[in-house]
Amino acid sequence: PPPPPPPPPRQKQLQLQNQKQMPYHPHHHSSPSPNPNPNPNPIPIPTSSSLLRQEHRHRKLCVHGHGGGRHRRPPPPQQQQQRRAVQQHLKSQLAPPHPGGPSAHNSLRGGGRLVSSASAASSASSPHLPVLDRDAFASVVVVPCIRVPAQQTSKFVGVLQANGCLLERRAKVVVKEAQSETRLILLREDAFRPGDALPKKVVEELKLDGVPPPQVASHNLSLGYDDKSAHEILQAILPPAMEVPTSFETIGHIAHLNLPEAPPELDAQPEGTWAAHKRIIGQVILDKNPCIRTVVNKVGVITNEFRVFDMEVLAGEHNLVTEISQHGVRYRLDYSKTYWNSRLETEHRRLVDRYFRKGETILDLMCGVGPFALPAAKKGCKVIANDLNKHSVHWLLVNARLNNIDADSVVALNMDAREVVRFLSESPDLKEAPSFGLGGAEGSAIPEPPQATPGFSVPQGGKTFDHVVMNLPRNALEFLDIFKGSFAGKSWADRALPQIHVYTFMNTSATDEEVREQIEARVGGKLDEAPDIHTVRMISPRENMLCVSFRFPEKLSGRHPLS
Repeated sequence: PPPPPPPPPRQKQLQLQNQKQMPYHPHHHSSPSPNPNPNPNPIPIPTSSSLLRQEHRHRKLCVHGHGGGRHRRPPPPQQQQQRRAVQQHLKSQLAPPHPGGPSAHNSLRGGGRLVSSASAASSASSPHLPVLDRDAFASVVVVPCIRVPAQQTSKFVGVLQANGCLLERRAKVVVKEAQSETRLILLREDAFRPGDALPKKVVEELKLDGVPPPQVASHNLSLGYDDKSAHEILQAILPPAMEVPTSFETIGHIAHLNLPEAPPELDAQPEGTWAAHKRIIGQVILDKNPCIRTVVNKVGVITNEFRVFDMEVLAGEHNLVTEISQHGVRYRLDYSKTYWNSRLETEHRRLVDRYFRKGETILDLMCGVGPFALPAAKKGCKVIANDLNKHSVHWLLVNARLNNIDADSVVALNMDAREVVRFLSESPDLKEAPSFGLGGAEGSAIPEPPQATPGFSVPQGGKTFDHVVMNLPRNALEFLDIFKGSFAGKSWADRALPQIHVYTFMNTSATDEEVREQIEARVGGKLDEAPDIHTVRMISPRENMLCVSFRFPEKLSGRHPLS
């Protein structure tokens, strides 16, 4: 018989084996139905077991040189495509789960919404999205140091710190050595080099009593993620097109960011890149601020009258019920449903301390959760607090209980500000305030507050008050016209007219005279005296937040015949 044919070369054997080990796998196809437009040269997707065998065989070929080693001829294009498919499939099968966890979507009622969790925004993200690798920040730097006896460490540190000689990095300046009798004190890198002597002034202040001062040596300092500031870390991670956030507002355990929209430079990046960068920003802020447990980002613009906004949780707990303490007053609130601005802490105290006196009655038309009403009540004032947002009134009552404020000191209303003024002036169509009740906050263990003052009625002749607070800067001026003619009741006959404290936004170039003209135009006549204009803070380079305080003019009160 003729001799058997020679065996095929190694390359041909590998190709035949690969073709046998690549059966059809329905998991990798969107539908079991046949493709109406089949590819004449399909790339088969192997099963998991054959994937591992083929990848192992491919690596043996590359490492040990079978079939020609590194100088062998490249495989055919069909086999190259198969190998790329193998590698991509292995990456997708062996990649660790995304740290953000499963996707979540919480819709919150009451104005603001938790639109999404940024950690879940890219649950189906590609493996090319950026992640926070804390181990990548490990490094070793050589810094100058001195070796001192352990008993004299405090004395050396005090003198060196007073003279600005200690290391300025975010690291411990005292290093404990293996020998317990000595310590290393790290010095500034830009002021000392190994072999240098300590400055003469430092030596004199140390008073070493004839003992020679230590010479400057060097130390290998290991630095890592914990030794760098949040700004340094974000500057190293974020692309140059993104601006590193430099500040955020703190509301209890919540950090509030106002991150901009995705820069155009990221349009060419994979989908979810901007969400991944926002997650990194949130996680770094969470890591570097031990008091922060939740990081949120404002989404879109405020479009409702309650001044609450949609937000997304970037990192941490999904708990938006928080507590703040200001000047001895505790405030508990749901940040997703109520308005709060920590930057107004100084203004809250200024207004109460400067204008309010014990025994006076304060009308707070836009009270929120009580940053003006509760300090005034604790000072001994009677407060009529109103807000259009029922959740704000709910937390106002919760906070009154938290601060042990008498129920008689605070009257809570849930009405439009115009209706409140008409109601207190004994308007014929509003004889009694509507009562309402609110349960405990959703998802919290807070006890239910007392009902908002039920059946609160106005005495004959109208309800008097000494001050009016209008903290709604964007729209408060529009409500000033309601006071014209509202003081004609008998109760106001022998009383001084109230002092109005209205907050507003004005251009930074506006003069005091222009501000007064704006107030008079809204009130409907001339003021009796110049208003007190106080700049609360700068909102932007072109806009300031002002508090304008003035006594309501007599001629516009309604109790004078010429009015």
